[in-house]
Amino acid sequence: MIDINADPPKSGVKAVSGIVDNQNDTGRSLSNDIWGWKRHKGIVYANSHNDEMHGDKAFTLAYSLGLAAIEADVWLAPAPAHADPPNENESVLLVGHEDQDLHNSRTLKQIYLDPIWEILERVNLGNNESNGWKGVFTDKGVPDQTFLLLIDTKNEVDATYAELRRLLLPFEEKGYLSHFTRSSPDSEMTDGKLTIGPLTVIGTGDTPIHSILSANPRYVFKDGPLTNLNQPIVYSDPKTGNLIQVEWHPSFAPMASAKLSVAAHATYFTSMSVFLPIRQAFRLAFSTPAFLANADSSRHVREAHARGIESRWWGVARHPRPLRWAFWSYVKDMGTDWLNADDLEEVAEFYKKRTDNNERCI
Repeated sequence: MIDINADPPKSGVKAVSGIVDNQNDTGRSLSNDIWGWKRHKGIVYANSHNDEMHGDKAFTLAYSLGLAAIEADVWLAPAPAHADPPNENESVLLVGHEDQDLHNSRTLKQIYLDPIWEILERVNLGNNESNGWKGVFTDKGVPDQTFLLLIDTKNEVDATYAELRRLLLPFEEKGYLSHFTRSSPDSEMTDGKLTIGPLTVIGTGDTPIHSILSANPRYVFKDGPLTNLNQPIVYSDPKTGNLIQVEWHPSFAPMASAKLSVAAHATYFTSMSVFLPIRQAFRLAFSTPAFLANADSSRHVREAHARGIESRWWGVARHPRPLRWAFWSYVKDMGTDWLNADDLEEVAEFYKKRTDNNERCI
């Protein structure tokens, strides 16, 4: 269905000499909490990683548990010739972790966008612009919580972005999408106004940063590189061809993520459990100077917070269960804003104990 061995399309970025600074300050002066993130009791601030892998429970499981973020792997594919209902477009966005997981019936629209749309239309029935919007967690008593839909682009990044924008048009027209509007067409990329809606769409993986930055208003945001936020973005201005340098900023990157390397520490924790009860072993391991010296990732979280950007670590060990809980506790202790999880019932249990009941969880 999809030729993933074919060369990806060119982004159109030109290598020209000279860089135009698009901001006057360094990253350290960019502290700007324009999102004003809140934490509500009853909401699980965790991301359902590879959510489409939950099969028939995709979206519904994470949503029922109160997870405020879902990540879906998205592939651009040719629209089926005899779709029901008919598809007027040449392309469709399918969800699946690998290309062999794809099926014409599992589209981004059907699995995610349609259910979200139906919820927003129901809870906002009779609302007008002056009343403000209500979000997907209105039934949980939290109407002002924006829901994060993370889109991991797997192929043909520019065409996928264009198709995603087309699918989001109904949300845009109803005022359901978070968006950033620049002060003027010629203003800096980060100079403008953020409007938070009940749905916030964030591109992860290879989502094209040049398309996000050049859009005005900006309806799709970018997941930043948590461990490299001090490295500016350099991209080609589509109008002039000049290279533009932009510091990472919450006006286009509300969240930043990176993989947490755990393999070496997992071996150490497991070896210690031979001599100590497993929970005691993990607790002791996390308090050793050697661990803290070699695995201190909190500096990246602090860097993100200094820029007004939320943080997320992925790749946390899943087995055994005490190790998973130990790493969740570790990333929360360093101030990480969003947990990343495949075991949704368990992360909801962990979050309730940790946040609502103030338990240590390890």
